[in-house]
Amino acid sequence: MRTVFYYRGGEMIITDQALVRLGNGVARYSIRHIGKIGMVRRLRCGRASSGEIAALAALITAGLVVGSVLQKPLFPAASAVLAAILAFRRLRVPKMELWAEYRGSVAVLFSTTDPRVFGQVSRALMRAVESCRLRRDGASAEHPAAGSR
Repeated sequence: MRTVFYYRGGEMIITDQALVRLGNGVARYSIRHIGKIGMVRRLRCGRASSGEIAALAALITAGLVVGSVLQKPLFPAASAVLAAILAFRRLRVPKMELWAEYRGSVAVLFSTTDPRVFGQVSRALMRAVESCRLRRDGASAEHPAAGSR
């Protein structure tokens, strides 16, 4: 029997048999033991890169220079407020998590800040679970004794 791949990426592999989380904290979850699947979206604090910090510092410096040249005291304050707004928006990154019942308890199977990858992984997992259930139900209908194990 050949393995069917539903998703294969740098962070996750989903087949007809298992979901394997790669990277730090490698984990393997058997598809047949995955129950209800839920999705959670929450805000989390991110980290600013050195380039982003430099850009915010340049914005504040430009406000100070323009304000002193034009003798307008509101320029520095406005540039500082704008920099704070931009920094806050950047540092509050939405994090999406894929939760599921697994062997009687709730587990976080996957989390990311990339909505495209999250959509691909969650759809692949749902297809894998549905395929597993259809195979199991089909086997139970063909062989009634197999369903009672």
